[in-house]
Amino acid sequence: MTFLVVALQSEARPLVGHFRLSGTDAPGPYRLYRNDRITLVVSGIGRIACAAATAYAFARAGEPRNQPWVNIGIAGHANIALGSARLAHRIVDRPTERAWYPSLVFEPPVATAEVVTVDRPELDLPGNALFDMEASAFFATASRFGAVELVQVLKVVSDNRESPVAKIDKALVSRLIEGHLESVAAILDETEALALRLDRRSPDLTEWRRTARFSVSQSRRLAELLERLEVVEKRALSPLELPRLEGAREILAALERRLRLRGAAY
Repeated sequence: MTFLVVALQSEARPLVGHFRLSGTDAPGPYRLYRNDRITLVVSGIGRIACAAATAYAFARAGEPRNQPWVNIGIAGHANIALGSARLAHRIVDRPTERAWYPSLVFEPPVATAEVVTVDRPELDLPGNALFDMEASAFFATASRFGAVELVQVLKVVSDNRESPVAKIDKALVSRLIEGHLESVAAILDETEALALRLDRRSPDLTEWRRTARFSVSQSRRLAELLERLEVVEKRALSPLELPRLEGAREILAALERRLRLRGAAY
């Protein structure tokens, strides 16, 4: 199951039509649309609403692990042309200054950019970042539900310094999202292929357990790191490729460093 999270009904509308999603009748605080492949949730504006809606969609689907998650919505930028789309390669939460680095282990269908999440609309649009109100909360929440390589953020520029937005034009928002449905489909294809690889393969820990004694929790962490490295490096990693290490903690730390060096957030 792939999960799409949007803030606005006007962002949802073209996605619902393109992917032939149907609204659910079940009562709840957030509107859900579904088919056999996709669940879409409309969160409302803001970090708290987005985090809650993301967790709600996960719970309603039965808490499936290692599934694709994509946040799609509008954002402002100082000078990028209206209607341009960007995939996030860095996400910053302005209130806390915490940062995340989505792992782009496939060829992005659009250019990439930094996304800064704020609590109020950013009117000055400083620097070279996109500004939105949900991305950091979405990424922090969705990345708890599986491999972070499956969590992506796609933003479409709705305003810049030459064309500031006084209020949200619902029809315009729908047209902006509609202009990038092919990019959304490409991201879904790539992340779904990665999810299938994670689902079908469970790393063989036999060789690794010969190098050190792993506790149950350390074995789970080892399996998670090896799965993610296989996605990033497109091959299984052997313990012979690491420098000689003593102890499970040292091995896990070395694998985490290897992920960082390859630009994968963890």
